[in-house]
Parts: sequence; structure tokens; C-alpha cells
Amino acid sequence: MSDNPEKMVRDQEPISDRRQSIEEVLTLNLQNSIGATPPDNDNDNSTKEFTPEKPWTVYGTTEKTMLVLLVSWAGFFSSVSSPIYLPAITELSKEFNVSTELMNLTVTMYSIFQGLGPALWCPVADSIGRRPVYISCFVVYIGSCIGLALSRWYWLIFGLRCAQSFGIATTIALGSGVVSDVTTRKERGKYIGIFTGVSLVGNAFGPLIGGGLSSGLGWRSIFWFLVIASGVSLVGLIFLYPETNRFIAGDGSVMPKNWWNKSLYAQLRRKIKGVPNIRAEDAGLKSHKLNVLTSVKMLRYADVSLALTPGAMHYTAWFMMITAQSSLLASQYHFDSGQIGLSYLASGIGALVGSIGSGRIMNWYYRKCMREIESARTADGEAQSPEVEVDVYRARLGLSLIPSASVIVACIVFGWTIERNVHYVVPLIFTAFASVGAMTLQNFIQTLLVDLFPKDSASSTAAANLTRCLLCAVGLAVVDRMIQTLGVGGAMTLVAGLCFLSAIPLVIVQRIGPRLEQMRLQQATV
Repeated sequence: MSDNPEKMVRDQEPISDRRQSIEEVLTLNLQNSIGATPPDNDNDNSTKEFTPEKPWTVYGTTEKTMLVLLVSWAGFFSSVSSPIYLPAITELSKEFNVSTELMNLTVTMYSIFQGLGPALWCPVADSIGRRPVYISCFVVYIGSCIGLALSRWYWLIFGLRCAQSFGIATTIALGSGVVSDVTTRKERGKYIGIFTGVSLVGNAFGPLIGGGLSSGLGWRSIFWFLVIASGVSLVGLIFLYPETNRFIAGDGSVMPKNWWNKSLYAQLRRKIKGVPNIRAEDAGLKSHKLNVLTSVKMLRYADVSLALTPGAMHYTAWFMMITAQSSLLASQYHFDSGQIGLSYLASGIGALVGSIGSGRIMNWYYRKCMREIESARTADGEAQSPEVEVDVYRARLGLSLIPSASVIVACIVFGWTIERNVHYVVPLIFTAFASVGAMTLQNFIQTLLVDLFPKDSASSTAAANLTRCLLCAVGLAVVDRMIQTLGVGGAMTLVAGLCFLSAIPLVIVQRIGPRLEQMRLQQATV
């Protein structure tokens, strides 16, 4: 097998020599407790017999779901912390005697560091493990929230918002890494959908939470709420989250050698399940070389850039829409802070539907691609093979133009209905359509990257996060001026046009993605 960390067999996760070592040691011990499952590329209609094969992970379906929900909740704090104090912007401007534009700058800076933080943290997580990085990120975040709750100066708010984002933003990319650690391609779409649905929905529900807290208890209560909630979550992570990095814990059977990679849950599980304590050295696990520029270097690959560009633009369009929503509803429809908070329910529900629904769609479409290949082989008289070579670019992006169209149409309708003062229900409905489209497209692209870089899954998600958040920061910085210059209808039509142009790479990468991947792999081996 190639030493190239990106080289992998289609439709089946790479199984390195070290997993064979684990299998030799644990086959007799774990066969009764775990059982054996057929290969991931099993066709339900196939009549061929399979020899027992050790599962990709020792964690069962229930445990995987609980793990994904745990890291999803951790990621929720990254997305909710950006818009949660949007309803309190006016109050903060008066409190610190600065303009609204300067207060909005703290939102822009949060988005910038939301992209930079994971690019530095995630290569560390891929090397030394997820647990220590999770704990470090939450410590930085909680400290920043305490400082924000006690702040008396604008410059301190500005600096601590940057620190807050730098700490917690990494949890989104880390969660994708965890999903990659414990799932195979065939089932990954569902878990990515659950993860994204819980973690990114904070973008839509943040203003609702912030509006309720600020109107009832004042703006400082927003950050005290984040301190308490994230503190409880940190305790849960420390005790319940087992190290899943496959370079450290293998398939979950290996006992990490460093104390910071060990959890109480994992040790109790070993005693209950009767899993022996296999050392990393005995299992043949090798360390993963640390390179803090891994995420940035991924952007130089053509297939990666072509996939990330539309994802970043559509996410920016969606976030520009929900950011401008509060001020537009206040000026055009005279909403107060409580009503503004409630108005985000539509986009929040849309984000949930898009995230969870897209996961099921991805699994269905992946199986459809597998069946088509098997049918073609049968028609050609070829022998059935345990390995089905699925084109992941088509399997993940084959339906991507549908959510893209949803975002484009929603932007146009949202802008012109507000400009023409149509009943507020209409633009709010289309914020839900934009949320469905944006979340669905993000899931498609994020899952593709995890498939392409299984050994650097957190870093690949960080690369997507970097492009998405930096472009979003630019959008947030200019959205008010665009609306003042072009009107809300013209501004959102321009944004929709940019989304349309950015969708062209989705078609290109589906057609030539496999060739671009081969070029990337050849460059990596030189």
C-alpha cells in the first residue's frame, strides 16, 4: 500500500498494515462482543459469500450516534457565538459609545478568526489526537466568554471576540474528523447530516437566544449563558469522549499511551465489554506527522478549490441574508428585538431540515451509484467484485445544483419582497429555503472532502472552514454598504448572480474530478 496519506481504495476505507496487526491480536477476544460485518461495499442484491471481516470501528450504531451528537453539541457553540449578540448590537453601541459599524466589525472579526483558528488547530488534532485539542479549545473559549461578560471597554470586546472565535471555531472541523474516524463512506452521509444539523444550526437560532436573553436580562447575560453551557459541555467531553484519532486509538481497540487521550468512558467500556488493553506499539500504529500548514496546502489542489468555491459563496450569501435580516425587519416592518429573534425560527428550521435531510439523501444517492455500477458489470458479464469503485465526485455532488438553485432563488425573492414591502411572512419563508439549500450544499462538499482525505479529515474540513469564513467576513463587511447603494433587492440579486457563477465549478469538478485527483496523488508521491 502506498505511503501517500491520501491514497485510498474507492468505496472502501483504507485498511493499513497496522489494522491487520490489531485484527490478529483481537480477533478471538472481540469476535463475540463485536461480531463481524461484510465489507462496506456489499451490494444488498448480491448472492456472493463474504468471509468475516473486522468492522471499521468497535463502536456500534448507538455509540456512534451518541459520539456524533456529543461532538455536534460542542460544534454548536462555534456557530451560535457569532450571531447570538446581533439583537444586542444597538444596546452594545450605546453601552460603549461607539457606532453600530464598529460593533458590526466585531462580528466580521469573529468570522475571520473562525476560519483561521481551525487551520492551525486541526493539523495538531490529526497528529496528537482530538481530545487534547477539544479541551484546549473549550478552555480558551470559556475564558474569553468570562472576559466578555465583564468587559467595560470596546477594545476589550474586540480582542476577546477574536480570542473566543479562535478557541471554539475548531470544534466544527474536529467534529467532522470524529465522524470520519468512526464511519465508512457508505454510512457517512447520515452522520455528517446529523453533525451539521446540530452544530451549524446555531447560526440561525443564535439571534433568537440572544434576543431573549438581552431583552430580559441584559447583553451580559448572553456571555454568562455561554460560560455555563460550554462549561457543562467541557465536563461532558472530558469524561465521555473517547479518543477516536485512528493514528492513536486505531479502530477504538487500542489504549492510547498518553493520559490526555484517555477518557473515563473508554476505560469503563473496556472493562464492561472485556476489551484487552492493546498498546499502540503492539498494534503497529505509527504517528502522524504534524504540519500546521496542511489545511492551507490543500487549497492548492484543483479539485479541492473547485469544490470549495461554490460552498463558500453560497454560505456567504446565506449568512449575509440572515445578518441583514435583523436591521431590515426593524427598518421596514418596525420589529422590536423580541420579534426579530422569533423571525429567525424560519431559517433555523430550514437549517435543521437541510442538514438532516441531506445526510439521508447522500446515503441514498451513494447506494444508487453503487447499484448502477453493479448493474453495468452484470450486463457486461463481468464477475462480481467485493470492491465497487464509486466516483465520489459524482456520488457526493451529483445533486448539488438543486440546493444551489434554492439559495439563488431565495436570495432574489428575499431582497425584492422586502424592498417592495411585501408581507414579512414571504421573505421569512424564503430564508428557510436559503437555509435548506446552504446546509445541504455544505454537507455535500464537506463529506466529499472527508472522503478524499480520510487521514487528514479534520484538516480537510478546516480548509473548507477557512475559505467559507474568510469569504463570509468579506460579505459581512460590505453587505450594509451594498444595500445602501443598490437597495436590498439589487444587492441580493447581485449576490444571487455570484452564487450562480460559483456553481459552475460544481459541474466541472463532477466531470474531471477523478482526473484531477490522479494528478494530485501523483504530485504528492513525487
